[in-house]
Amino acid sequence: MRADACPLCRRLEIRKAFSKYGYDFFACSSCGLIFLNPWPTPDELRGFYGKAYYAPWGEDGSGVSGTRDNKIRTFQEWLKRIEKFSSRGSLLDVGCAMGFFLEAAERRGWEPYGVEVSRYSSEIAKSSFSSRIFTGFLEEARFEPGMFDCVTMFDLLEHAVCAEELLSEVTRILRPE
Repeated sequence: MRADACPLCRRLEIRKAFSKYGYDFFACSSCGLIFLNPWPTPDELRGFYGKAYYAPWGEDGSGVSGTRDNKIRTFQEWLKRIEKFSSRGSLLDVGCAMGFFLEAAERRGWEPYGVEVSRYSSEIAKSSFSSRIFTGFLEEARFEPGMFDCVTMFDLLEHAVCAEELLSEVTRILRPE
């Protein structure tokens, strides 16, 4: 989908900034956002996050590597911050990749769920969390309203085709309090 306006502030002052890997990036003169234009299709997005994407992590498909341990330590720190604002309960990690955050959350007493567009990494997450992993986009998962005490999205929002729709869905599935 090609944008005629900035997807963040909706202003029309956008200009082509550069091209990279065959994609055109535009910049908004009003808010400074740099974004792909046109946006990748859902199938293109799924394709970005295959086995090759995770190769720099040293992953061999088992979900075990030094990266895993480092990420879990980092996620333990994030959970300490989150727990200042939310009691432990059901937690959804959108863009859960291989489930490292979910593993850290479960160790701390959360009931973790994940959503991941990558078939490759979601299969690894499913090996630990089975039916609590949805492969696809959050809006496709159709979770019950108010199902989660906490929703996280690490390194995800900047990849969202429509951040407003994504955040609206997050609001719908969060418990009111």
